[in-house]
Amino acid sequence: LVRGRAGTWLSSERRRQVDTMLEGGGANRHRILLGLARYLGALLLLSPVDKVYWRLLRALRQLWSRHLTEHFLTNFVEAQCLSYGASIPQDEGDDSGQAATPGADGRLPDQRISSDVSTFVQLATSLALEALQALIHLYFNTGLLLDISPVLSKTAVIGAAVGTLSNGWLGRLLPALYSAERNADGDFVYSLTRIRENAESIAFYGGQGQEVARMRGKLGRRLDTEWARLGRKDVVQLFSRAYRQVLGLLPVYVLAGRMDIDAAASEAHGHSHGDGGGHGHGHGHSHGRTHSGQAGRGTNLGVVNQAREAFDEVLYHLLILAENTSDFSRLATVAVELHAYDERDREALRRLRPAAATVAGDGSADARVQLL
Repeated sequence: LVRGRAGTWLSSERRRQVDTMLEGGGANRHRILLGLARYLGALLLLSPVDKVYWRLLRALRQLWSRHLTEHFLTNFVEAQCLSYGASIPQDEGDDSGQAATPGADGRLPDQRISSDVSTFVQLATSLALEALQALIHLYFNTGLLLDISPVLSKTAVIGAAVGTLSNGWLGRLLPALYSAERNADGDFVYSLTRIRENAESIAFYGGQGQEVARMRGKLGRRLDTEWARLGRKDVVQLFSRAYRQVLGLLPVYVLAGRMDIDAAASEAHGHSHGDGGGHGHGHGHSHGRTHSGQAGRGTNLGVVNQAREAFDEVLYHLLILAENTSDFSRLATVAVELHAYDERDREALRRLRPAAATVAGDGSADARVQLL
């Protein structure tokens, strides 16, 4: 809230600076220096606010990461101790007692806990706080833009709706592409782990060449899926950037008519100012027109500059979905996969716990061996 309100105040202060410099032609140095001092002071006061913001954000991410990691660790350790693993093997009849096996998406439970939780928390906090920040900035800047030009306000809303729909259509394949990339990456990492754990058998049977060839194929698949996703991401970002740049030209053209009207009013004011007749008319006309014209130009340029800044802020924050299409697709993919992993984990434990309770009640060594 403080940062959003400070942003609108700084915008107004910049407008006053432009008006002061153009009206006085740089002669009123005292007002210019005073305005510059206020502006620099506000920037210095905002520095600790930004520092506190980022520290709170890091603390929030750390707390959430700890909570989710502990949630997954509890079930993961219990499942490992029951010699089942945190994921159900693809062969439902396999009770060989192997530890964690990769899920259908090719990722191991330790990959989920070590990296996927961090990715999810980082994306979720960033996008959630960016959405909150967008609402705050829209609250402050929409009123400012409405005061300057209602037409620009309507244009920003319509342009944001069109841009969001267009970007959504262009980025509709990003979740599937990111899922395929994660699948290929998980398969590659799991294969490296398998080679390390079975190095003795591979060396005994002379399978080094086959393993290298197989890993080259998996590496190629990993790089191809990453290239496909990044290519689609580039298309989406290119369209989004070009779209915003084109719409960013509208404030100048929309307010051009208003500038002409203000200039005409200033000129009319100059004519009427010296309407006393004779010599007084000529002197009054010249003086009035020059002074009012400079004031009008200063005010118009200040208004246009402030309108452009407010329009860019409103448009950018209304386009939050379009501007973050890639990150939203990544968040959706990771969230779906983490949820599926958690469901498989719970299902595995529901099947194992009754058997473990039976063994604990029996107490025989044969029963424990049978469970293992």
